[in-house]
Amino acid sequence: VAQSEDGMVATGSVEATRAGVEILELGGNAVDAAVAAAFTLGVADPGGSGLGGLTYVLISTIDGRNVAVDGSTPAPFVVDHKKLAAIKEAEGRFGHAVVSVPTTLATLAHTLEKYGTMSLAEVLQPAIETARRGYRLTPNGIGWAEGYMKEILASRYMRFIVLENGLDLGSPGDVLCNPDLAATLELIADQGADTMYRGSLADAINADMVANGGYLRKVDLARYRVREARPLQSRYRDAEILSFPTPGAGGEVVETLNILETFSGALIAAHSPERLHVMVEATRLAQADHAAAPAAGRTPFNASILDPSHARERAALITPGRAIPESELGATGPDSILGEHTTHISVIDRDGNSVALTQTLCRQFGSKVATPGLGFPHNSCLEFLEFENRRSPIYLTPGGTFPTSMA
Repeated sequence: VAQSEDGMVATGSVEATRAGVEILELGGNAVDAAVAAAFTLGVADPGGSGLGGLTYVLISTIDGRNVAVDGSTPAPFVVDHKKLAAIKEAEGRFGHAVVSVPTTLATLAHTLEKYGTMSLAEVLQPAIETARRGYRLTPNGIGWAEGYMKEILASRYMRFIVLENGLDLGSPGDVLCNPDLAATLELIADQGADTMYRGSLADAINADMVANGGYLRKVDLARYRVREARPLQSRYRDAEILSFPTPGAGGEVVETLNILETFSGALIAAHSPERLHVMVEATRLAQADHAAAPAAGRTPFNASILDPSHARERAALITPGRAIPESELGATGPDSILGEHTTHISVIDRDGNSVALTQTLCRQFGSKVATPGLGFPHNSCLEFLEFENRRSPIYLTPGGTFPTSMA
């Protein structure tokens, strides 16, 4: 049992959780702690998050403010769609050509400045220390690296971010340091987030992309702006639910809970196979309903699937002891990469402010490439680009990520 008088922090990393707790103990609020944990998670879990990826943040403050900070990545201004399609067909979905605009730093800096109480330099310190002193390898992280060993070894620089001595997977508990990332984070702490979008870090990324056939350019970094949106609001029994709106998949959370609410509270509360069966099937139904909607929001969101009457119709398909056949689910959408994980952070502070934060590189270890000297992998979000080129930004949403939400 974990207990605290300062609040609670939940992440998938001991180092990231410790960073959030440290900030709470220093008097920071939930946003301060969540941002510190997010930066540290990018160090300790380089496969699922980091400066090269994207971030969604859902905030609920004790004074009644609810906001979704949308860190969706816009596609670079100039993309060769024919070459990108050929890369996808060849199943070579890694490399510089699939890198889109990294938004995590801008999103976290915006969130901190607007809703936090501490400076960017202050919340970066735990991440800097973790990168310098090292983090402990986990069985899960080693397993992912082993699965992508061929692609990681193909990069002369990426291998040194993930592997011991650039060659070995290591063993659980081994400590892996990332001095390049420590230096990058120190530069950001000193010069601010702008250095990655208009400064020296942007110059380094631009040069790397030009040299290696990537489409991302400094102009794409410079024009990026963080967006805010109103969360989806719903209820589940006696709880108020806030979920991330389009382009996030908060609608899936709403519909899943609507379906579950048609069943008795006793069934949902019981620790039983029947309960698990209903929860799995409700999730499958909601995912099927939302799968047909394009990730970049090409068509208006179909709000009717969030209606309780629709939930009752879908719940009627759930039968004890029987998995719903694919043919009855309806649209199943494109192949999902749900197994390719995102990273999640939940924080609540002593005053009751709460944050739910989701980060991703779009695929495990993203594009499997990194700009030499910077210490972090780039995302692979262009592999999800399916639309014709246009002069306005196309915002991409990684397929298979679970939506940020809170009750």
